[in-house]
Amino acid sequence: MEKLGSYTEVGAKLISFIEKNVSRWVKENPNTSKDAANRRAMRLVLMVFGEAAQKLIREGHPDGVCLAGVLVDIETQLSTNISIKVLLESLSARWAGVSIGDALFM
Repeated sequence: MEKLGSYTEVGAKLISFIEKNVSRWVKENPNTSKDAANRRAMRLVLMVFGEAAQKLIREGHPDGVCLAGVLVDIETQLSTNISIKVLLESLSARWAGVSIGDALFM
C-alpha cells in the first residue's frame, strides 16, 4: 500500500479523489448536480473514516471516540456552505492531531 505521508498530502489526495469522482459522475449523468455529487463523494470519504473510527472504538482505543466526534462535526459542517476542500483539509488535520500513526494515513 502506498504511504500517504503528512496530513497535508492526505488532504490533497482526498480533494483529488473527490474532484475526479465528481467529474466522472457529472460526465456520466449530465442531469447530476455538481453540488449533489460533491456531497455524495464527501459522504463516501466520511464512511471510510467512520469505519476506521468504529474499528478503534471496538478495539478499546479512546481516540476512536474523539475521532467519531470529529466526523460528526465535519458532517454537520457539510450541511452548511463551507467548501468541501476546507472540510477535507480540516478533517485531515484534525484526524492526524488525534491519531498519530493511524493506519488510515499510512
